Amino acid sequence: MGSDGQKTRSKSCPICGKVFVAEPGSRRLVLNTTVSRHIKIAHHDYHRQVSRWDRRTEFYFYLGALALLYLFGGLCSRYSDHCGPPIIRSGIYSPFFPLVFGIFIVPIVGTISRRRVVRGRFRNEWQATHRVMSLGIVDSQKQTVVATTSAVPEEGQHLTEEERNIIKTVRDLSGRLGIIFPIHVVRWLHLRPSDACVFGLFDPDEIDLPRVLKGKLDSEELRPLIATSMIYELKLERRRALGLIARMLGSLSLLIFFVIFAAIALAGPSDLLSQVVAGILAVVFIIIPILLSQWLGARLRQRQRLEADRLASGIVGKESLLQTLRRIDGLGLHDIETLKRGGQKTRFAQEPNITRRIERLSGPD
Repeated sequence: MGSDGQKTRSKSCPICGKVFVAEPGSRRLVLNTTVSRHIKIAHHDYHRQVSRWDRRTEFYFYLGALALLYLFGGLCSRYSDHCGPPIIRSGIYSPFFPLVFGIFIVPIVGTISRRRVVRGRFRNEWQATHRVMSLGIVDSQKQTVVATTSAVPEEGQHLTEEERNIIKTVRDLSGRLGIIFPIHVVRWLHLRPSDACVFGLFDPDEIDLPRVLKGKLDSEELRPLIATSMIYELKLERRRALGLIARMLGSLSLLIFFVIFAAIALAGPSDLLSQVVAGILAVVFIIIPILLSQWLGARLRQRQRLEADRLASGIVGKESLLQTLRRIDGLGLHDIETLKRGGQKTRFAQEPNITRRIERLSGPD
């Protein structure tokens, strides 16, 4: 318990006992992901066996769920007039109850027991290999310090020098922007658009960068791109979510006209022409809310991306951001060029084209 009254969250590896301490302000999911990644790297055989058994557990779970659905729902025989759910009629005294209980519970209990046996076996093998008599004799304070200082190098042992610089850049920008985002992983993915990056796509402590930019822009040139993406993805996220919900609800309010015209078409006047017109209008008013919601959402995202550029220019410098965007523009990437051509699709695009971003930054503040 610290002096501020907040308890430090930590979690240990079930095999080697290494303790991982959560970074201040980080989510519990980040700590769990860190421990899981350590197990996958340092204890691969254990992870492989446990993961394979987890898939079996999932199969047993769905099998038990189907048994419950079948037995609680009951079936009507074509040769019997009696229908009804057998378990609901008889409760736990139903002859079907032990079957359902066995299918649904026994495999899960067996899975938990087997995982404990496998974990104990791997723990004993690890202790014997590393000449550790008992995890209990290890000084907890020393072990925690070792874990916090060595956790990042272990996870980043396969990182290139450029990726290590990217991690340093993200941590530096997190402090300057007041954003809590512990990062340990860099991934290069086929992202669209290619002038932005994403955070936490697969793991909560990763940054995902466009693969087409790998080797074409160094870490310093990527810094402005990371800054504007952090503001857009992490700082403006809540405001964007509320705006999207408001626009979606406003668009769905037009469905009342669909209900009116559908009622006229189905139960209105007997005139065929009136019913056809009402039916067409009903279809129109079920399509309009969908398109309107997408269009309003796209405009909101584009506006927030431009706002993120403006805020990032105050952190990394306007010229640095402009230089990075112009460099990406000069690469002639397919998705970037498609957005620049304009057309009907760009009206519903979730990102502004790079020309508009450059022009907005180049203009007066």
